[in-house]
Amino acid sequence: MKKLLILLICLFVSFEVRSDDDLSGKQLLCEFENIYKIKHLQGFRFLDSKKVTLYDFMSIQGGWLSEEKDNWIYETSLEFIEVKRDPRLNYPESLKKYYLIERQTLELTTIDNSFDYKFSKRLCKLFSGNMSNFFENLKEAYIKNKKNKQKI
Repeated sequence: MKKLLILLICLFVSFEVRSDDDLSGKQLLCEFENIYKIKHLQGFRFLDSKKVTLYDFMSIQGGWLSEEKDNWIYETSLEFIEVKRDPRLNYPESLKKYYLIERQTLELTTIDNSFDYKFSKRLCKLFSGNMSNFFENLKEAYIKNKKNKQKI
């Protein structure tokens, strides 16, 4: 009986506890500025119990915007939300980065396996509204602002 109890304790301790939360309808907006004053925003829109849309905007060369719908999935644990590319799709090693979002602080960490590098952490906040429109408007405003500053 003692051996069974020890085995059960070892099993519980050795496996990460998954919470499998359905985050459908929830959205996160993450923002940071790097040392070169390049603004970077990322948005996560959780579509259902597994899929997430990732929005990406960087304020370089006229504003770069990316919206990827079916390529990202997420898993939840009690501490983190892990957002990664769908493993059923064969991506090159250079695209196999993933994101960890701490559930209590909403701190986002980008982890890029191809470089074995952990990018800087950024804080996220809950977002309400149409995220797709938000990013499109952001890009348009950025382009308009750049054009207004042109001398020729």
